[in-house]
Amino acid sequence: MGRRSRTGTLRGLPASILAAALLASCAPASDPPPPPPSAAPPTFAATAPATSTPEPSQVATSPSPPTQTATARVASGPLITSQTSSAEPSGAAQMLREPAPLPPATSKSSGILFVSARDGSAEIYRMNEDGTDPMRLTVGGGDTAAPSWSPDGRLIAFLSREAGGEGGTTPVELQVVDSEGTGSVELTAQFDGSVESLAWSPDGRRIAFVGNPTPGGDSLDGTNVFVIDADGSGLTQVTHMEPGTVGCWSPIWSPDSSQLAYICRSLMQAAIGFETVAAGDSFTVDYYGQVDRLSWLPSGDHIGFGFGTCSVGAFPAALLLTQGASGDGPFPCLDQDFEALGVILRGLYDFKLAWSPAADSVFALQSVRGIEVVDLSRYSALHVQFESAALHGPPSWSPDGTRIAFAADGGLDSEIYVLDLASSTVTQLTDNQAEDTMPDWGP
Repeated sequence: MGRRSRTGTLRGLPASILAAALLASCAPASDPPPPPPSAAPPTFAATAPATSTPEPSQVATSPSPPTQTATARVASGPLITSQTSSAEPSGAAQMLREPAPLPPATSKSSGILFVSARDGSAEIYRMNEDGTDPMRLTVGGGDTAAPSWSPDGRLIAFLSREAGGEGGTTPVELQVVDSEGTGSVELTAQFDGSVESLAWSPDGRRIAFVGNPTPGGDSLDGTNVFVIDADGSGLTQVTHMEPGTVGCWSPIWSPDSSQLAYICRSLMQAAIGFETVAAGDSFTVDYYGQVDRLSWLPSGDHIGFGFGTCSVGAFPAALLLTQGASGDGPFPCLDQDFEALGVILRGLYDFKLAWSPAADSVFALQSVRGIEVVDLSRYSALHVQFESAALHGPPSWSPDGTRIAFAADGGLDSEIYVLDLASSTVTQLTDNQAEDTMPDWGP
């Protein structure tokens, strides 16, 4: 299912025949597959009329063996249910079920970042974790997106398009600002292209980002992965895909910051690439199918990825795992567990994923249906149903792994909510006439 090859830089991936087990719904071999959502340029917030919040309600559901479903307390409108299963967990689930106790809760937090157009343009705000004292941090008058705390809570990285810029022609820049909104610095002033996504290294020294040579372009334009120091020095191009060959995206860091993983894809083949940051050595694990959404699990022992062919049963799967931190196969999947726990995804691409910082066995999925929190150690799932009109993920975990911040449009506009796992309750943090999106919980 996979093959490893070592190179000095990532090579252009050769086109090859797809595995026969790919979904019938995948593009035929003569046609290029659709570009993944993760490779798309960032979506910037826009104003929308306000809506009232429905009253809390309780709706009972009937259990059906081998699962058990119970209705939990409901707040701020969504229906919350929990479900456990006595079915046999998949092999992938059993890989992750070693118990890992949650770290002690901490009362200290840098707060929650989010994007809002409440003052006209889309800007970055910070609020306390209970929603109080919202503070505007950016004042450029342009559009901003994807705010991300540095691991030490001192800096905030984000994407910005200058005021008056058009989405199809104006480059998106990578900037940093301190936690009080001062000292804004453009990191990519020397980069000739547009930035699409970013990822802090866990040690806070570097930022990986996806660059597109064509502002507003798609993945066929040859997106590549770059790394830059947090002070704007040391810009390094990690991958070297040419325009017209698709590209590379989804950079993630190992928990110890020593390695960077990413996805590269030609028209008909994908690979998971790895770069040893200090040595500059790289290798790829070829994957005969399509790959999307990499996640390095908290232990560092596995990498999760979306949209591939499950090694058990050879069927198209929504979430798969590598056998180790080096991307090796075979690649078992968690789709069997989703079915057992009542996790409903409307499509292989139709969700955003965030792993708990506290355990490999716990993760959250956000789709247009709502939030699904899966706990493989207890073999249970918590379902928070919003029936949103748009997908606003990914969700963001609190540092102690006990709460999740997310954006959802329970009515006509998007607001920020927090799900408390201990009490199974949802609290609405924002309420205004503009869309509030992209929450990021600070350390």
